[in-house]
Amino acid sequence: MKRLRKLRLEKGLTQQQLADLLHVSQQSIHKYEAGICSPTADGLKDMAHFFQTSVDFLIELTDLPHPAESPKTAALSDEEKRLLSYYRLLEPMTKELIQRLINEKTKTFDSPQEL
Repeated sequence: MKRLRKLRLEKGLTQQQLADLLHVSQQSIHKYEAGICSPTADGLKDMAHFFQTSVDFLIELTDLPHPAESPKTAALSDEEKRLLSYYRLLEPMTKELIQRLINEKTKTFDSPQEL
């Protein structure tokens, strides 16, 4: 899985750091990257979720790193897309803090249309 190594390096992670995040051994990450063995289906899903990409991209069935956009995502403004791309790079704890802040600030609205 050549793309696994590329994605890992783009995030600045060592094999051990990625292994810890995915709850596998460093040796497993090494073997996946070297093509010695393949991850389980659940492992592929975890990787795709972590890297915000598709399993198809990871296993080189497509060259598109992201699944096709849904109609809601396609309707986002350039600013919204920019913010979403930054959000996707955040650590899980930071995402949780942002979600809490948004929930706190929006709980006074009766419906999403009022936003």
